[in-house]
This record gives sequence, structure tokens and C-alpha cells, in this order.
Amino acid sequence: VPGIAGFGVAAQELREMDKKQLQENYRKFQQIILDELDKNDIDYEINGSLKGAVSHHVLNLWLKGVGTYSALTNLDLNGYAVSGGSACTAGSLNPSHVLEAMYGENSPRIEESIRISFGRFTTADEVKGFADSLVKMCQRLSK
Repeated sequence: VPGIAGFGVAAQELREMDKKQLQENYRKFQQIILDELDKNDIDYEINGSLKGAVSHHVLNLWLKGVGTYSALTNLDLNGYAVSGGSACTAGSLNPSHVLEAMYGENSPRIEESIRISFGRFTTADEVKGFADSLVKMCQRLSK
């Protein structure tokens, strides 16, 4: 019975959540990161598109010259959890099958990309801190 009641509360909260506002927050978070990368002349490209009917809670970046696993390790040591693969292969060491399908299995994007996800409780200050760590890491690790 307590589990059923808890599920009811969770469903109510989800129904009341303003999904359009969340998407707008996520767009702002993406822009904070992209602006910081641009301001510091980091060589990157967005994997996929940020236009159209896409969910903005995920930002996938090709960090040119920065290996995925080096990026994951360095960001983890700074307290940030990002991924190198798609969400459906979380925990796997295999390259992203999504990026392979989009760009080909020999693309450098496969070994130099990270997936950044935002949640409903993520704050702009947290994203700014992440963006700063990301820039410093890219400056240190780029080939």
C-alpha cells in the first residue's frame, strides 16, 4: 500500500511539472556550455542537431582531439558524470552505436565524444561549474 501511495504522489508531480519550462531550462543549459566552449576557442562540434522536435535534456559533443575515456575519467575526478555512449548502453565500454550509425564506424567522433544529460533538478550554477571544468579539461588534454 505505501508503494502504491508513493507511486500516486510521483504521478501527480509528473503531471504538474511544466515540461515546456524544463525544455527551455535545458536549452539554456546547453547554451551555457556552448558559449563557454566558444569563448575559450575549444574545437568541438555538436553531434546531431539542436533544432526541431528534439529533447534538450541531452547534449552530445565531439571534443576534437580529446579521447572519450580520458574525458570521462577527468570529468569524473571533478565530480561530473557524463557518458561516452548512448543511454541504452550505459556502463558499456563499447563505442556509441548511435554515433557509428550517424557518422560511420571509422569517424573520429566515435572515440572523441561525450553525452551530457540534464535533469529536472539541475541548476544553472551546476552547469556553469561543469562548463568551466570541461574547458579546462579540453585545454589540458587536446592533442
